[in-house]
Amino acid sequence: MRVGLIALVALAAGRALVAQQPPTPSFEVASVKQNTSGELRSFISLGGPSPFGATPLNTLTASNMTLRLMIVQAYSIPITLERFILSGGPERILNSRFDVRAKPPEGTAPAAPQMWQMLKSLLADRFKLRMHTETRQIPIYAMTVARPGKLGPDIRESKYDCEAISKSGRRPTDPDPPQDSKGRDLCWRNQDFGEVRGVRYAGSLAMLVSRGAQPYVDRPVVDATALSGNYEWQLTFTMKDSPDAAAPSIYTAFQEQLGLKLEPRTGPFEVYVIDSVEMPAPD
Repeated sequence: MRVGLIALVALAAGRALVAQQPPTPSFEVASVKQNTSGELRSFISLGGPSPFGATPLNTLTASNMTLRLMIVQAYSIPITLERFILSGGPERILNSRFDVRAKPPEGTAPAAPQMWQMLKSLLADRFKLRMHTETRQIPIYAMTVARPGKLGPDIRESKYDCEAISKSGRRPTDPDPPQDSKGRDLCWRNQDFGEVRGVRYAGSLAMLVSRGAQPYVDRPVVDATALSGNYEWQLTFTMKDSPDAAAPSIYTAFQEQLGLKLEPRTGPFEVYVIDSVEMPAPD
């Protein structure tokens, strides 16, 4: 009798836990069709202009997208890192192309994070996508201090955290915008001048990795500086691989301007592994 009572209590607790979990957001209406046009261009948007014509607002539209790229988008995997951190799955299915039109429930705000969560649900429902994460040893860049105890001329401690400021709803046009130590606008100043890139920001060094390094290099970057707190930085570099470039490479800029190094290593990193995936049933 006692064993039966324990089982009932455990079952009730499990049901209560399930009941407390918020439902996974999903699209109200979705159309998925394979694209066999042979067209090389692809596009995904949440509404607005596209190479294939205007797309409705508050509607996810994917045109001629491979399943692989839809997974990359849904799980916020940087496209330059996909070969390292997305593994498994049949190439025939992952490289097949599709047109997707998906509309969220009425009244849903067209916020990208929520729409990408809905895309995850769509991939699980229509493509039977199942994935898990695991830590593997892969090629990485370790961001380290080049000279212990000394940083470069274009980075210093800061009272600002631009990520937190952005999440608070502040805008570049608001009065008294955050400024760096030289009186320059700080949190909204990523700039491109032709081949030259400029990044000015403030926050943790994890933010320096995600905004100043990761989008521009070909391996995952891991912060190995052991530095805490917020910093402001100005980084200017070029993506042009040429000795006559107008600015240094990102690797040289990190060392000369910030006093940091991007060291190539092999190290542990969390990767996505595809367990199973199927071609979707025709609409």
